[in-house]
Amino acid sequence: MSSTSLRSKWMLIFKALPFVGLAVALRYVLTEQFHMSLTMEFADLSPILTGASLILGLMLAGVLADYKEAEKLPATVARSLNDLDGLSRRGLSRIGEDSAWAHKRVLVVAETINDWIYSRVTDDEMWAVQSDMGELILDLDKKGVSEVYLHRLLRINSDGGNALARIEVIRRTNFISAGYALMEILVGGVVVSLAVVHFSTPTIGYWLSAGLSLTYTYLVLLARQIDNPFGHGQRRGTLVDLAPLDRTLMKLRSLSQQ
Repeated sequence: MSSTSLRSKWMLIFKALPFVGLAVALRYVLTEQFHMSLTMEFADLSPILTGASLILGLMLAGVLADYKEAEKLPATVARSLNDLDGLSRRGLSRIGEDSAWAHKRVLVVAETINDWIYSRVTDDEMWAVQSDMGELILDLDKKGVSEVYLHRLLRINSDGGNALARIEVIRRTNFISAGYALMEILVGGVVVSLAVVHFSTPTIGYWLSAGLSLTYTYLVLLARQIDNPFGHGQRRGTLVDLAPLDRTLMKLRSLSQQ
């Protein structure tokens, strides 16, 4: 396993450690420096632990569902571009027409979508260029391309447009800002409360405070990490793999040079 993989694997743990240190340090100061008598029992934390667990579960379920859907979208867009190019060229070849012009138009759309994914062009600019695929199909119809090809092209273009629209929504919408606020308040309350809870021995108190603080903080960071799977332009968070789109773009570029 590469050092990059190891770093990305453990990064959230390292980010959570300061909060663990805060809980342990607060407990140490209260018990060892101020000799405070801790009377709150662990059972008294049940309401806040239950609330934090419930909110964390709901938030993680939501962002994970979006992330799993997002993983499929680059392949859908790539397949759409590949099929638009292939069917256009085959349809024109069947009637003895040159297909280079159609390929160039699909390549322009593919390049623009790639730039859009990396935030180099705006949503409006991407959609303006992508709309040329509808015009391309009309031009193929005027050239006399068979309806069999045209019907398939219309369906493929619609599927690709739907995938792009879904990517746009995912990119522009964080899951629920109010939910994050409540989740962070509850988890912050858990971290602070663990510092003042009475346990049977000091050692158990430190270990449980550290362990539970690490768990809850890690889950908050995880939810935020996967909430923007298409943040490639910002290079932050856990991003979906764009390999299908990259392969299609390389293929289209190589065909244009032949």
